[in-house]
Amino acid sequence: MSAALRRQRSEVRILSSAPFLSQNIEIIAFIVLTALVTLKMTYKTRPSHLRNRDGIYHFIRRIPADLQSHYRSDRICLSLRTKSAPAAFRAAGSISQRLDDYWSGLRLQKMDVPAIHLLIGNSDDAKHDSPTLKEAVEAFRYLSLVAWSLMAAVWPHSIFEPPLRK
Repeated sequence: MSAALRRQRSEVRILSSAPFLSQNIEIIAFIVLTALVTLKMTYKTRPSHLRNRDGIYHFIRRIPADLQSHYRSDRICLSLRTKSAPAAFRAAGSISQRLDDYWSGLRLQKMDVPAIHLLIGNSDDAKHDSPTLKEAVEAFRYLSLVAWSLMAAVWPHSIFEPPLRK
């Protein structure tokens, strides 16, 4: 009898001798399988865009077909200049995330904007009746001098002196 067969029979004896395990074997199997799937989904063995060439890690990713008109090549190949696997995993994840964000922006630029007729198209459509910053500062200084002079006329005390002009 082989060692594997003996081990299997002893495991069957252990399971059959434990009434708790034999009654709830489906629940235990479900828990174990769920844990394994979660572990595999959480900790990938290697990012799909990472390659090791002669000990140096490289990031290689294909450009989506709808965005290839923006690039000279159909793939992006970058040396990560590291031999460290953890550093390469972090760098590849960061580059991949930045590419995804950039590509999302490119795709959004191609989309039609809903209610585009409501947007202000050029500077002629916009109302420019608000003062510039320089005009606002001059108006403030003028009005503050007028206010100080009015207060000094109503209440002639020395505390109400107008501020000095610069």
